Amino acid sequence: MKFAVSYFVIPVISGSLEKNIPRVVLNATGGNSDTYKVRCFNNKTNQLVCDGELSAIEPYEGIRQWYTEWRVEVYDQSGDLVSTDFFKVENKKVSIVIRSEALGDTLAWFPYIEEFRLKHNCEVVVSCKFSDLFQDYYPNLKLFPYEHEISKSYAQFVLGFAWDSNPVVHPQPIHSIPLQQVASDILGLQFEELKPKIQIPNDKSPILDKYVCISEYVSGQLDNWTENCGWQKVVDYLNSQGYKVVAISLEPATLNGVVDKTGCSLIEAVTYLSGAEFYIGGSTGLSWLSWAVGCQVFMINVHTPVFHEFQEDCVHLSNPDYPINKLCMSTDEMREAQKHPVSPALVIEAIDKYIKNHEIT
Repeated sequence: MKFAVSYFVIPVISGSLEKNIPRVVLNATGGNSDTYKVRCFNNKTNQLVCDGELSAIEPYEGIRQWYTEWRVEVYDQSGDLVSTDFFKVENKKVSIVIRSEALGDTLAWFPYIEEFRLKHNCEVVVSCKFSDLFQDYYPNLKLFPYEHEISKSYAQFVLGFAWDSNPVVHPQPIHSIPLQQVASDILGLQFEELKPKIQIPNDKSPILDKYVCISEYVSGQLDNWTENCGWQKVVDYLNSQGYKVVAISLEPATLNGVVDKTGCSLIEAVTYLSGAEFYIGGSTGLSWLSWAVGCQVFMINVHTPVFHEFQEDCVHLSNPDYPINKLCMSTDEMREAQKHPVSPALVIEAIDKYIKNHEIT
């Protein structure tokens, strides 16, 4: 008989938890009806993580989808150890799936895939959105389109959210950690903020005057900064300081005094951002894109805590009288946060201070 152990995580689909790891299958011949005991340990700490029964009819499935230094032991009915398997990825093929279509999530999590490859000296294949952004700077990763089915890997990990913070999917509640730490935790890496490296076209921005970029939209209506005329006041201030204001959201602009480049492609947005003095927006993929490009960001935090976002080269703007201490997870929490918006005066003051300190003329 042969015991086959798999560390291949199947992506979460429609909220259901598919095959977890470790998965142990008994390949038996001759109608073996014996039942075996499976015990799965964290080999680094010797902690028993999960256990259960295994037979030729019923495989055993573990309780995790995130990186663990597994030691899987199989015992027969007499209690004798008959098989041991150690999880080792060095010099093996590992697939990593980014199970999110969001630009911000993809940019936030991608650099930890390369860190995983470097730490474990393994071959890594990746399935994600926006793969064209990364291919030039991560030549040692094999990139596939989003939802491309990868097979024949020794192990597979899935980077994604369980909005109920299910510990099967990731080890810590997502509302209390930085967005990037979701990836580092799932991949078993020490968390530190890492800026993604992306392709920046050689083409210069077609806008020759001094300008900044903005997006008045984020992914959901409840995420938008809805302070009365807030965006228009900021645009009017910037125009009065001699700046052109370039709107680069996918959605149509509603503001006066802007250069309307809404609906532009992702690469066009990168080109505009690469020539901008700074970017102003909410907790959105364009803010993460600006950061990756190297453009200073002013982020208006409507319902995300400051620690959830990147910190380097970013001025976070939130209502000092209504601190947000965790990620808003429900519609009610988001609506309550919207009752306490950031004032336009606070946003303008922060921008004005930055301009004077950097002597932008």
